[in-house]
Amino acid sequence: MVLIGETGSGKSTQLVQFLADSGLAGDKSIICTQPRKIAAVSLANRVREESIGCYKNKSIIFYPTSSVIRAFDSDIVYMTDHCLLQHYMNDNNLSGISCIIVDEAHERSLNTDLLLALIKSLLCRRIDIRLVIMSATADANQLSEYFFKCGIFHVVGRNFPVDVRYVPCVMEGISVSGFVASYVFDVVRMATEVHINEKDGTILAFLTSQMEVEWACGKFNAPSAVALALHGKLSSEEQFRVFEDLPGKRKVIFATNVAETALTIPGVKYIIDSGMVKDSKFEPGSGMNVLRVCRISQSSANQRAGRAGRTEPGRCYRLYSASDYESMPLNQEPEIRRVHLGVAVLRILALGVQNVQDFDFVDAPSTRAIELAIRNLFQLGAITRRSNGALQLTNDGRSLVKLGIEPRLGKLILGCIDHRLCREGVVLAAVMANASSIFCRIGNDEDKLKSDCLKVQFCHHNGDLFTLLSVYKEWEAVPQDRKSKWCFENSINAKSMRRCQDTIKEIESCLQRDLHVITPSYWMWDPHMSTEHDKNMKKVRVLTGFGSTLLKRFCGKSNSNLHDLELCMRTECMDDRIGIEVNIDLNELRVFATSEGMEKAFSFVNGALEYERKLLLSECMEKGLYHGPGVLPPIALFGAGAEIKHLELEKRCLTVDVYHSNIDAIADKELIMFLEKFASSSICAIHKFTGIGLDNCDKEKWGRVTFLTPGAAAKAAELNGVEVNGSLVRVVPSQTSLGGDHKMFSFPAVKAKVYWPRRPSKGIAIVKGEEHDVQFMVNDFYNLLIGGKRVRCQPSNKSMDSVMINGIDKELSDAEILEILRSATNRRILNFFQVRGDAIENPPSSACEEALLKEISPFMPKRNPHSNCCQVQVVPPEPKDTFIKAFITFDGRLHLEAAKALEQLEGKVLPGCLSWQKIKCQQSFHSSLSCPAPVYSVINKQLESLLASFRHLTGAECTLDKTASGSYRVKISANATKVVAELRRPVEELMRGKTIDDASLTPTVVQHLFSRDGINLKKSVQQETGTFILLDRHSLKVRVFGSPDKVALAQKKLVESLLALHESKQLEIRLRGRDLPPNLMKEVVRKFGPDLHGLKGMVPGAAFTLNTRRHVISVHGSKELKQKVEEIIYEIAQMRYDLAERFDNDTACPICLCEVEDGYRLEGCGHLFCRLCLVEQCESASKNQDSFLIRCARQGCRVPILVTDLRSLLSSEKLEELFRASVGAFVALSGGTYRFCPSPDCPSVYRVADPGTAGEPFFCGACYAETCTSCCLEYHPYLSCERYQEFKEDPDSSLREWCRGKEDVKSCPVCGYTIEKFEGCNHVLCRCGRHICWACLEVFGTGEDCYDHLRNVHGAII
Repeated sequence: MVLIGETGSGKSTQLVQFLADSGLAGDKSIICTQPRKIAAVSLANRVREESIGCYKNKSIIFYPTSSVIRAFDSDIVYMTDHCLLQHYMNDNNLSGISCIIVDEAHERSLNTDLLLALIKSLLCRRIDIRLVIMSATADANQLSEYFFKCGIFHVVGRNFPVDVRYVPCVMEGISVSGFVASYVFDVVRMATEVHINEKDGTILAFLTSQMEVEWACGKFNAPSAVALALHGKLSSEEQFRVFEDLPGKRKVIFATNVAETALTIPGVKYIIDSGMVKDSKFEPGSGMNVLRVCRISQSSANQRAGRAGRTEPGRCYRLYSASDYESMPLNQEPEIRRVHLGVAVLRILALGVQNVQDFDFVDAPSTRAIELAIRNLFQLGAITRRSNGALQLTNDGRSLVKLGIEPRLGKLILGCIDHRLCREGVVLAAVMANASSIFCRIGNDEDKLKSDCLKVQFCHHNGDLFTLLSVYKEWEAVPQDRKSKWCFENSINAKSMRRCQDTIKEIESCLQRDLHVITPSYWMWDPHMSTEHDKNMKKVRVLTGFGSTLLKRFCGKSNSNLHDLELCMRTECMDDRIGIEVNIDLNELRVFATSEGMEKAFSFVNGALEYERKLLLSECMEKGLYHGPGVLPPIALFGAGAEIKHLELEKRCLTVDVYHSNIDAIADKELIMFLEKFASSSICAIHKFTGIGLDNCDKEKWGRVTFLTPGAAAKAAELNGVEVNGSLVRVVPSQTSLGGDHKMFSFPAVKAKVYWPRRPSKGIAIVKGEEHDVQFMVNDFYNLLIGGKRVRCQPSNKSMDSVMINGIDKELSDAEILEILRSATNRRILNFFQVRGDAIENPPSSACEEALLKEISPFMPKRNPHSNCCQVQVVPPEPKDTFIKAFITFDGRLHLEAAKALEQLEGKVLPGCLSWQKIKCQQSFHSSLSCPAPVYSVINKQLESLLASFRHLTGAECTLDKTASGSYRVKISANATKVVAELRRPVEELMRGKTIDDASLTPTVVQHLFSRDGINLKKSVQQETGTFILLDRHSLKVRVFGSPDKVALAQKKLVESLLALHESKQLEIRLRGRDLPPNLMKEVVRKFGPDLHGLKGMVPGAAFTLNTRRHVISVHGSKELKQKVEEIIYEIAQMRYDLAERFDNDTACPICLCEVEDGYRLEGCGHLFCRLCLVEQCESASKNQDSFLIRCARQGCRVPILVTDLRSLLSSEKLEELFRASVGAFVALSGGTYRFCPSPDCPSVYRVADPGTAGEPFFCGACYAETCTSCCLEYHPYLSCERYQEFKEDPDSSLREWCRGKEDVKSCPVCGYTIEKFEGCNHVLCRCGRHICWACLEVFGTGEDCYDHLRNVHGAII
């Protein structure tokens, strides 16, 4: 049966007693399972108290997990789901049990679901056994259907009323302390308020983890109240403190969801529900179960509220809104659908089930999840496949089933047993389960620094897990009465150490009982010296010589790539001890693995590094040859070595947008490699979208990819709905040009919108107005003359608020018609449009863009024809669009020119368009500026005041909006570009901030802001001054935002602090590096103490600070004192590790052969140079076109200097110069294939026509010159190149050719001027002033003399 009992109905305590009293159980036991141990223990105690004297001794008992071989000799047994599962694995008939009660079934844990499935099969074998499934909120119908449509019964609860109040957090999503989330702070605040304002009664507050619970207990401080913790990692004694009475004190219990169900704490009156829980979810990409904080379900919220009102009326404070509650899922998703199924699959196979897919689950997990679990078990060697394809357990698999722990931890223990390291394996498994809580790092910054220094004495060079192993070994050797004191002195969490000890005892008991393995009490492994066992535990390999950008990309954002790689390595090698440590400051990478797994782990790391190095090597900048009025200028791919990798002159697409139906289901590397393989070409640029601020239709957009050739991009664009990793991939050509070169106007830009119709008018128009105005409009428009035609009008049959007008001239535009209609009536016209037909074929967008530019260019300045004046973008129309839209962006300084250009553009028809396709210009201009949220937070008052001062202006509007990404946008609209430019200028100045110009801030000093100390320094100055500080990584310029007085204060503090930090960096001694022993810091701490007091005695007058994260000693004193300390440290390193050379030697720069100053390490090869030397090498290449490729100057190294290096080394102006020089070198070395536009200083390039082919005209988009690509001269239509060349060399030859054979064409005998005569008398006046007789070409001084000659000689009658 399924029993749905409301909270407070007594189902967990009373039903077992009813069954026991009824005698149905006979001489067998009644089992009641609970999801958690604390609930099982508390219920057993409660029932025992209620039934004192009713049953014989020990008739009610709690069975721990380790009791699996005991017989059931008690009437009532409480145990966990896991415990009963272990019993089932030993006795699948569950002999000695007559009735099973599965309580809290709504939680649907993995153990619960597996137990329900096994009991269902048991019911078919044992008809005498009874099953009751109990819950307050479970899906009763689903459970009833699963268990043969059994009966459903409901029991009403006897709770007192609970007043639920919604108190949403005001700081949701913000980390208050940097250590805990905002909801933890709100829970503590609310607990304090309830304690102060409400009457007596215990307060129960729900949080998500042990860390949050212990933080809250430490922060809660109120008189007459005691803060108590309740979470699953506490010992039983510590957990049961919450049940104790504390006279005169109010109990304030901070708990995880262990207190959510089947647990009644006496006196609880007030509930504080954070609305959050930490759920385990399996990530297929990493192969790991990951705990993440998420919203609870409605059933969990109701269960939490039900903890109050058990003994008296209560109140529940929900720190979220009622709408948040309504949006929560009704029930939690079953754990079997969320977590890795390794343990479940092992148990199913142990039961003899050969096909896991056939197992009768309550909620079947996905096929993929089962296949992944099976694959992992194969990798662990826990299962194998028979010849018939059926799965079976191996010896290791059977041992893992008996252990009943996570398979990888079990495999770790079994592997250590094989190497005679049983003790070490058991301890390692235990400390791995508690790794996050062993070291205490609480208190202020000084306390945390002390804790870090104390940790050093335990640090092991083989990684964190061995450090924890070392801690446990030290702790175990301390006498029992001193353990707590030892933990306090060494900043160790004593509770966590006791939990580890309990776990170890349980595993040891299981090993002895089930595997007959006795765990020795002695250790084989020694953390202080190398032994033969080290190779079986772990070893380290150090890789060096990497650039910082390569290592940062290797690590990924927030170390995401690094964590994914570690998880992948651990999964593949079946070893959770494998790890990677990256130190970007030292440009080194350490790989930790066992001797067996090192080669495989190293191959993973090397593969990831090579992948990132390949992407860096092939990376290109997509740059336009000019930034002028052309919307899409020719594109050059500027790549490694400052070389032009491809020049795209035909405006073919190089960049594509990639869409993926399930972005989270595929790794970036996998998708990129798939695209490269499909397109058979390298990818030279990748822009990954974050998803922030995208429209709903773009939520599947993964990113933008640029290929080296247009053919590869076209090939990639063929991917349309191709399945990759179970989801569909779609690739489309990108509409955005110049993906890597967004250089635009040097002055604020403004936009104008123009449009023209693409569908012809049908001579019908619709006028919309108020319904009561329709008849008046019909009268006003009667027999109206529009465009020379009388029109007919009538009320519309389809809409009561519209007038239909017929007989309109189809050539008229909407604006022309609307102007006449408005003048004909005084009624308000709400909308107007012409009824149009099907769309006609229009010129391509590129042709329209060029035509618009030609119309606008006469109004733009002539002094620099290819400067940034304007840009045009014609938006490709959608099939349903009536108009074609275009956006024209003008340089804000050209407001008068823009106004004239748009005035002339109004009503024009573009070439290739029909007469009715007249252009309409929008009368308003727009411009917008974006402001990041941190900048807005410090300038908001100034910005709002500035915008308020604009409101009195007529014809202008300024709005401030918050975008989806969290930034702020100011939008300026006006009816003139001049107004837009004038309003934008002060806003832009405010948003630009003030650039610090201080001679003392050299690049070396400014670069400290990239370090952890520099970041902390910047944050400190920001907090003190109320400003925001921004550092440009490329130009190394520092900008400060805020009010003028605060900016001045921040500038002063920042300069002083940076110089002090720089000075202190000169007094730092590194304890880790390529020539230093790996555990030198540990040896220094061991010799001089965690606070280095021994070193202070050896160097009087100096003070020291040990930075354990960076492995650095900061000397507070002079450089002479630093030198003394260096000698002491070097002596320790040399004596213990026999170093042959000094560890701080510097490398000479391969260019200047001097000591490296302001060093820069190249990304491609890792070689170190002076930054200035590399800059000079690039500048030299800009002046010498034969210097490309630019390569590393170190002897024997020919690796090109990568684009990322060029970006870091050069300013934007220098980088542009280098690009221009590279284009020049590309053209010069092309063997005449490419040429520059013949206009002086024009940067445009064209391709010369192949020999023997007719040359196409080249229209320069920068200067509008027209050139023949065959002869490279001015374009000469209707003439061959040879003939034009002849005419070019001898201009008169064309005239002679034209005159040949023409009787009406002669030359002046005096000046030779060619004269053509069609009619009139034979007297001709030449431009030289001579009068000529056309008949005989005799020359005369006057016209009369010529006429006399004609009369006398030729008989002319004049």
